[in-house]
Amino acid sequence: MAYRLEPHEPLSEGLRRVAAAELAGARASLEAALRSLPDGADADRDAPIHDARKRLKKLRALVYLVRDDLGRAPAKRLNGRLREAGRALSALRDAGVMLKTLAALVAADAAPQPPERAQRAVRRALKQHQRVAFDPVSTRQRLESALAGVCSVQAEVATWPLADRWEGVGARLRRGYREGRRAMASAYGERQGDLTDERFHTWRKAVKRLWYHLRLLHPLWPPVMGAYAAEAEALGELLGRDNDLAVLLRFLAADPERFGGEEAVRALVTAGAAQMSALRSAAAPLGKRLYAEPPEAFARRLAALYEVMRDG
Repeated sequence: MAYRLEPHEPLSEGLRRVAAAELAGARASLEAALRSLPDGADADRDAPIHDARKRLKKLRALVYLVRDDLGRAPAKRLNGRLREAGRALSALRDAGVMLKTLAALVAADAAPQPPERAQRAVRRALKQHQRVAFDPVSTRQRLESALAGVCSVQAEVATWPLADRWEGVGARLRRGYREGRRAMASAYGERQGDLTDERFHTWRKAVKRLWYHLRLLHPLWPPVMGAYAAEAEALGELLGRDNDLAVLLRFLAADPERFGGEEAVRALVTAGAAQMSALRSAAAPLGKRLYAEPPEAFARRLAALYEVMRDG
């Protein structure tokens, strides 16, 4: 079923239902990825890994909303287990995405570009990195670790002590929205320097979480919430591309000789930095619209819409 609440179901029932569906989906995807080892096609492995990672992120966004009901310490432990399951898959994802990010970077005709010979050297090095990352033994260990984490949470979701009241969810929505506004201000703040990429990464995570929350709350007012979620998704995509470039450029800059030398890496870093600047400029007006309301007004509006939906 879709990642959303249903208009006429109790809040606790809906949250448990959504969590159970995402856990079941993540488990099925991880089991499919394990079945593809060691001789399956890359697509048979990569697609379910990508699906499992997305579901784990959606689960963490949901856990964020119910933290007050679960209790601070239990919610923190639960989020940690889901985070560790996701981290077990992150290295696999990054290895493949860096190759795609490089292809997009050199296809953009941004100047200056390194010579084709240097580009080939970078591609070879990244492909070798991908082969190492997808070593059959370590890949199986990562997938099994993630699967164990998912199964442990799956066994508990039916017992989560959730309440049928909006106040706890509303408070967490307000907090998450405030965190996103502050992260945006920090990302575009005057004092940036070496922490700029990290600050945009922090903002990206808050935007993605808000996107998941808006999708979950789609029935509150489908035309409005759907459009709102689409804007959050578009912003998240811009910031995701920015983050992919940051990961690639850090990887290249860590060992230039491995990737064709200082000159080749410098040209790629310059082109990548130009693309990141353009992405961040495009993200600014989207972010200002998405976070235009004070957090209290945002939370009050959603609370009022929830009451209207519940009263039918």
